[in-house]
Amino acid sequence: MQYHYKHTYPHMREKYPTLLELITTDDQGAVYLGERRALILDATIVGRAFSNFLSVNGPFESVPHIWNLGYAFGFQFAMTVKPHNSSEDKLSWFSETLARVSTHGFAMFNVVEANFDHDGEIAVNLSNPWNSDTDIAGLENAEFLSSFVGGILSGAASAVKGETVHFIGHLESPASLEATSIGRTTWNDDDEVVKKLKEFAEEITSEPFSFSDLIEKHAPTVERITKLITDLESKNDEIESLRVKLSQLQEVVSEAETEMVGMSSLYKLAVQTAKKVAQSTTTVLITGETGTGKELFARLIHKNSSVRNQPLITVNCAALPESLVESELFGHERGAFTGAANRRPGRFEIANGSTIFLDEIGELPLDTQAKFLRVLQEGEFERLGGSQTIKTNARVIAATNRDLGKMVEEGTFRADLYYRLNVFPVNIPPLRERRGDITLLIHFFAQFFRRQFKKTITSIENRSIEALSEYNFPGNVRELKHIVERAVLLSEGEVLYIETPRTKFDTKNSAIGPKSDLGSSLTLEEMERRYITQVISDCNGMIAGKGGAAEILDLPPSTLRSKMKKLGIR
Repeated sequence: MQYHYKHTYPHMREKYPTLLELITTDDQGAVYLGERRALILDATIVGRAFSNFLSVNGPFESVPHIWNLGYAFGFQFAMTVKPHNSSEDKLSWFSETLARVSTHGFAMFNVVEANFDHDGEIAVNLSNPWNSDTDIAGLENAEFLSSFVGGILSGAASAVKGETVHFIGHLESPASLEATSIGRTTWNDDDEVVKKLKEFAEEITSEPFSFSDLIEKHAPTVERITKLITDLESKNDEIESLRVKLSQLQEVVSEAETEMVGMSSLYKLAVQTAKKVAQSTTTVLITGETGTGKELFARLIHKNSSVRNQPLITVNCAALPESLVESELFGHERGAFTGAANRRPGRFEIANGSTIFLDEIGELPLDTQAKFLRVLQEGEFERLGGSQTIKTNARVIAATNRDLGKMVEEGTFRADLYYRLNVFPVNIPPLRERRGDITLLIHFFAQFFRRQFKKTITSIENRSIEALSEYNFPGNVRELKHIVERAVLLSEGEVLYIETPRTKFDTKNSAIGPKSDLGSSLTLEEMERRYITQVISDCNGMIAGKGGAAEILDLPPSTLRSKMKKLGIR
């Protein structure tokens, strides 16, 4: 609808109270707008409710109801403003009413022309409607918003003029920033929209208006919409939870080490200890060097627990950026931070009724450690950006290759969290302390990768087994697995020849070779530093990507960089 403005009236908004001046609260926390009780509602939720109302009832039936609601809103505002308006000027009364309505955030209104005589025309310019913000979900129908705003203007003008005024406006799209709405007491009755609107206006104005009647009339619809919103949010949480659990199950299926392989007394003792604690809900701390198979032991404990039918939820604390650790563990609400477009449950919420495995627990930031301690002690937490307390009975298994006791002394790990985690420690021996298992593991991995790569291997060269049995394996079982995997992948006959690290890397000045004279005098940390340095050198300094050091070491790039920083590798 095109309308040529004849006059532009000042909005006079500057002399009306601002929203902050109108809002007050009592000692019980109730909110008042002027003298009337008020509620502050999130625009997204209201938009979603309106959208659901439209989808449930259809446009033809919905629009008159929404116009009806807007009419009641505008009429009530005009009657509230009247006692405070000393002027007999109807323009002043109408302008002040729209100024008050503007404070509610629906839109900004400016009176362009106002003729309150019978058959006179009133023109109001609408700018910056509430759903012009693309972040407000739900209102995708311009006619819907036009009807609501038209109802507000009709109600306000009818109260001021003393007879029913019908406003009909036009929005180009839901995100239109400007529109004009024209109000008259008479329209062409052949217009079906006008007929419908007049029926609703007469229904409202035939007897004194009552908000309680309006609420009672529409209560079933509002209740149904509210339930739909709640159900939708619940389903979204459930979908996200199932998505994470599916990912965890896929990881289990793809694991090569599906069996606990080892016959040495130290290893069998660790396995028996893990099985003993499995049936309880006691917190377990698994310790051991990198590559010893700490996650395998976590899966063993979960597999023998009472919640074995639920997936094990795993979190690698070292692989998470520090800024996202809290969100990953505890979840976040929509808008909690930039990029948080939807509410997301955290791993503790997903693991409710199951087991959560926190690998590399020593990498957890100090501020997150305090919140994690509360979960261990109280079984409760809040999502990031939320205030609702969420309960969880997830059984916690943590693992680390670091000396947490030393970290407590250095002030990088909370003492109270350490003692709360270290209720039942399970230590996994390094491969160099269970050399009798090396041959067993070589055959196990060779069989696994032979099937995976469809090779015709029938035996393994004895000299390869002997050489590997003398190797120190600073990377433990994980390193042995990758050595065998590469050998099987490159093999071309029935006999498997395994190239040892001594022949692949230059070990002249390194402690990683089996014949190194320095191996027995070096600390584990120095051995690990030299091994990682050598791998990085052989990869020409490439950390991430195909063929990079992280892939060779079977570590996430972020974990490898963290280790490099810790070991002083540049």
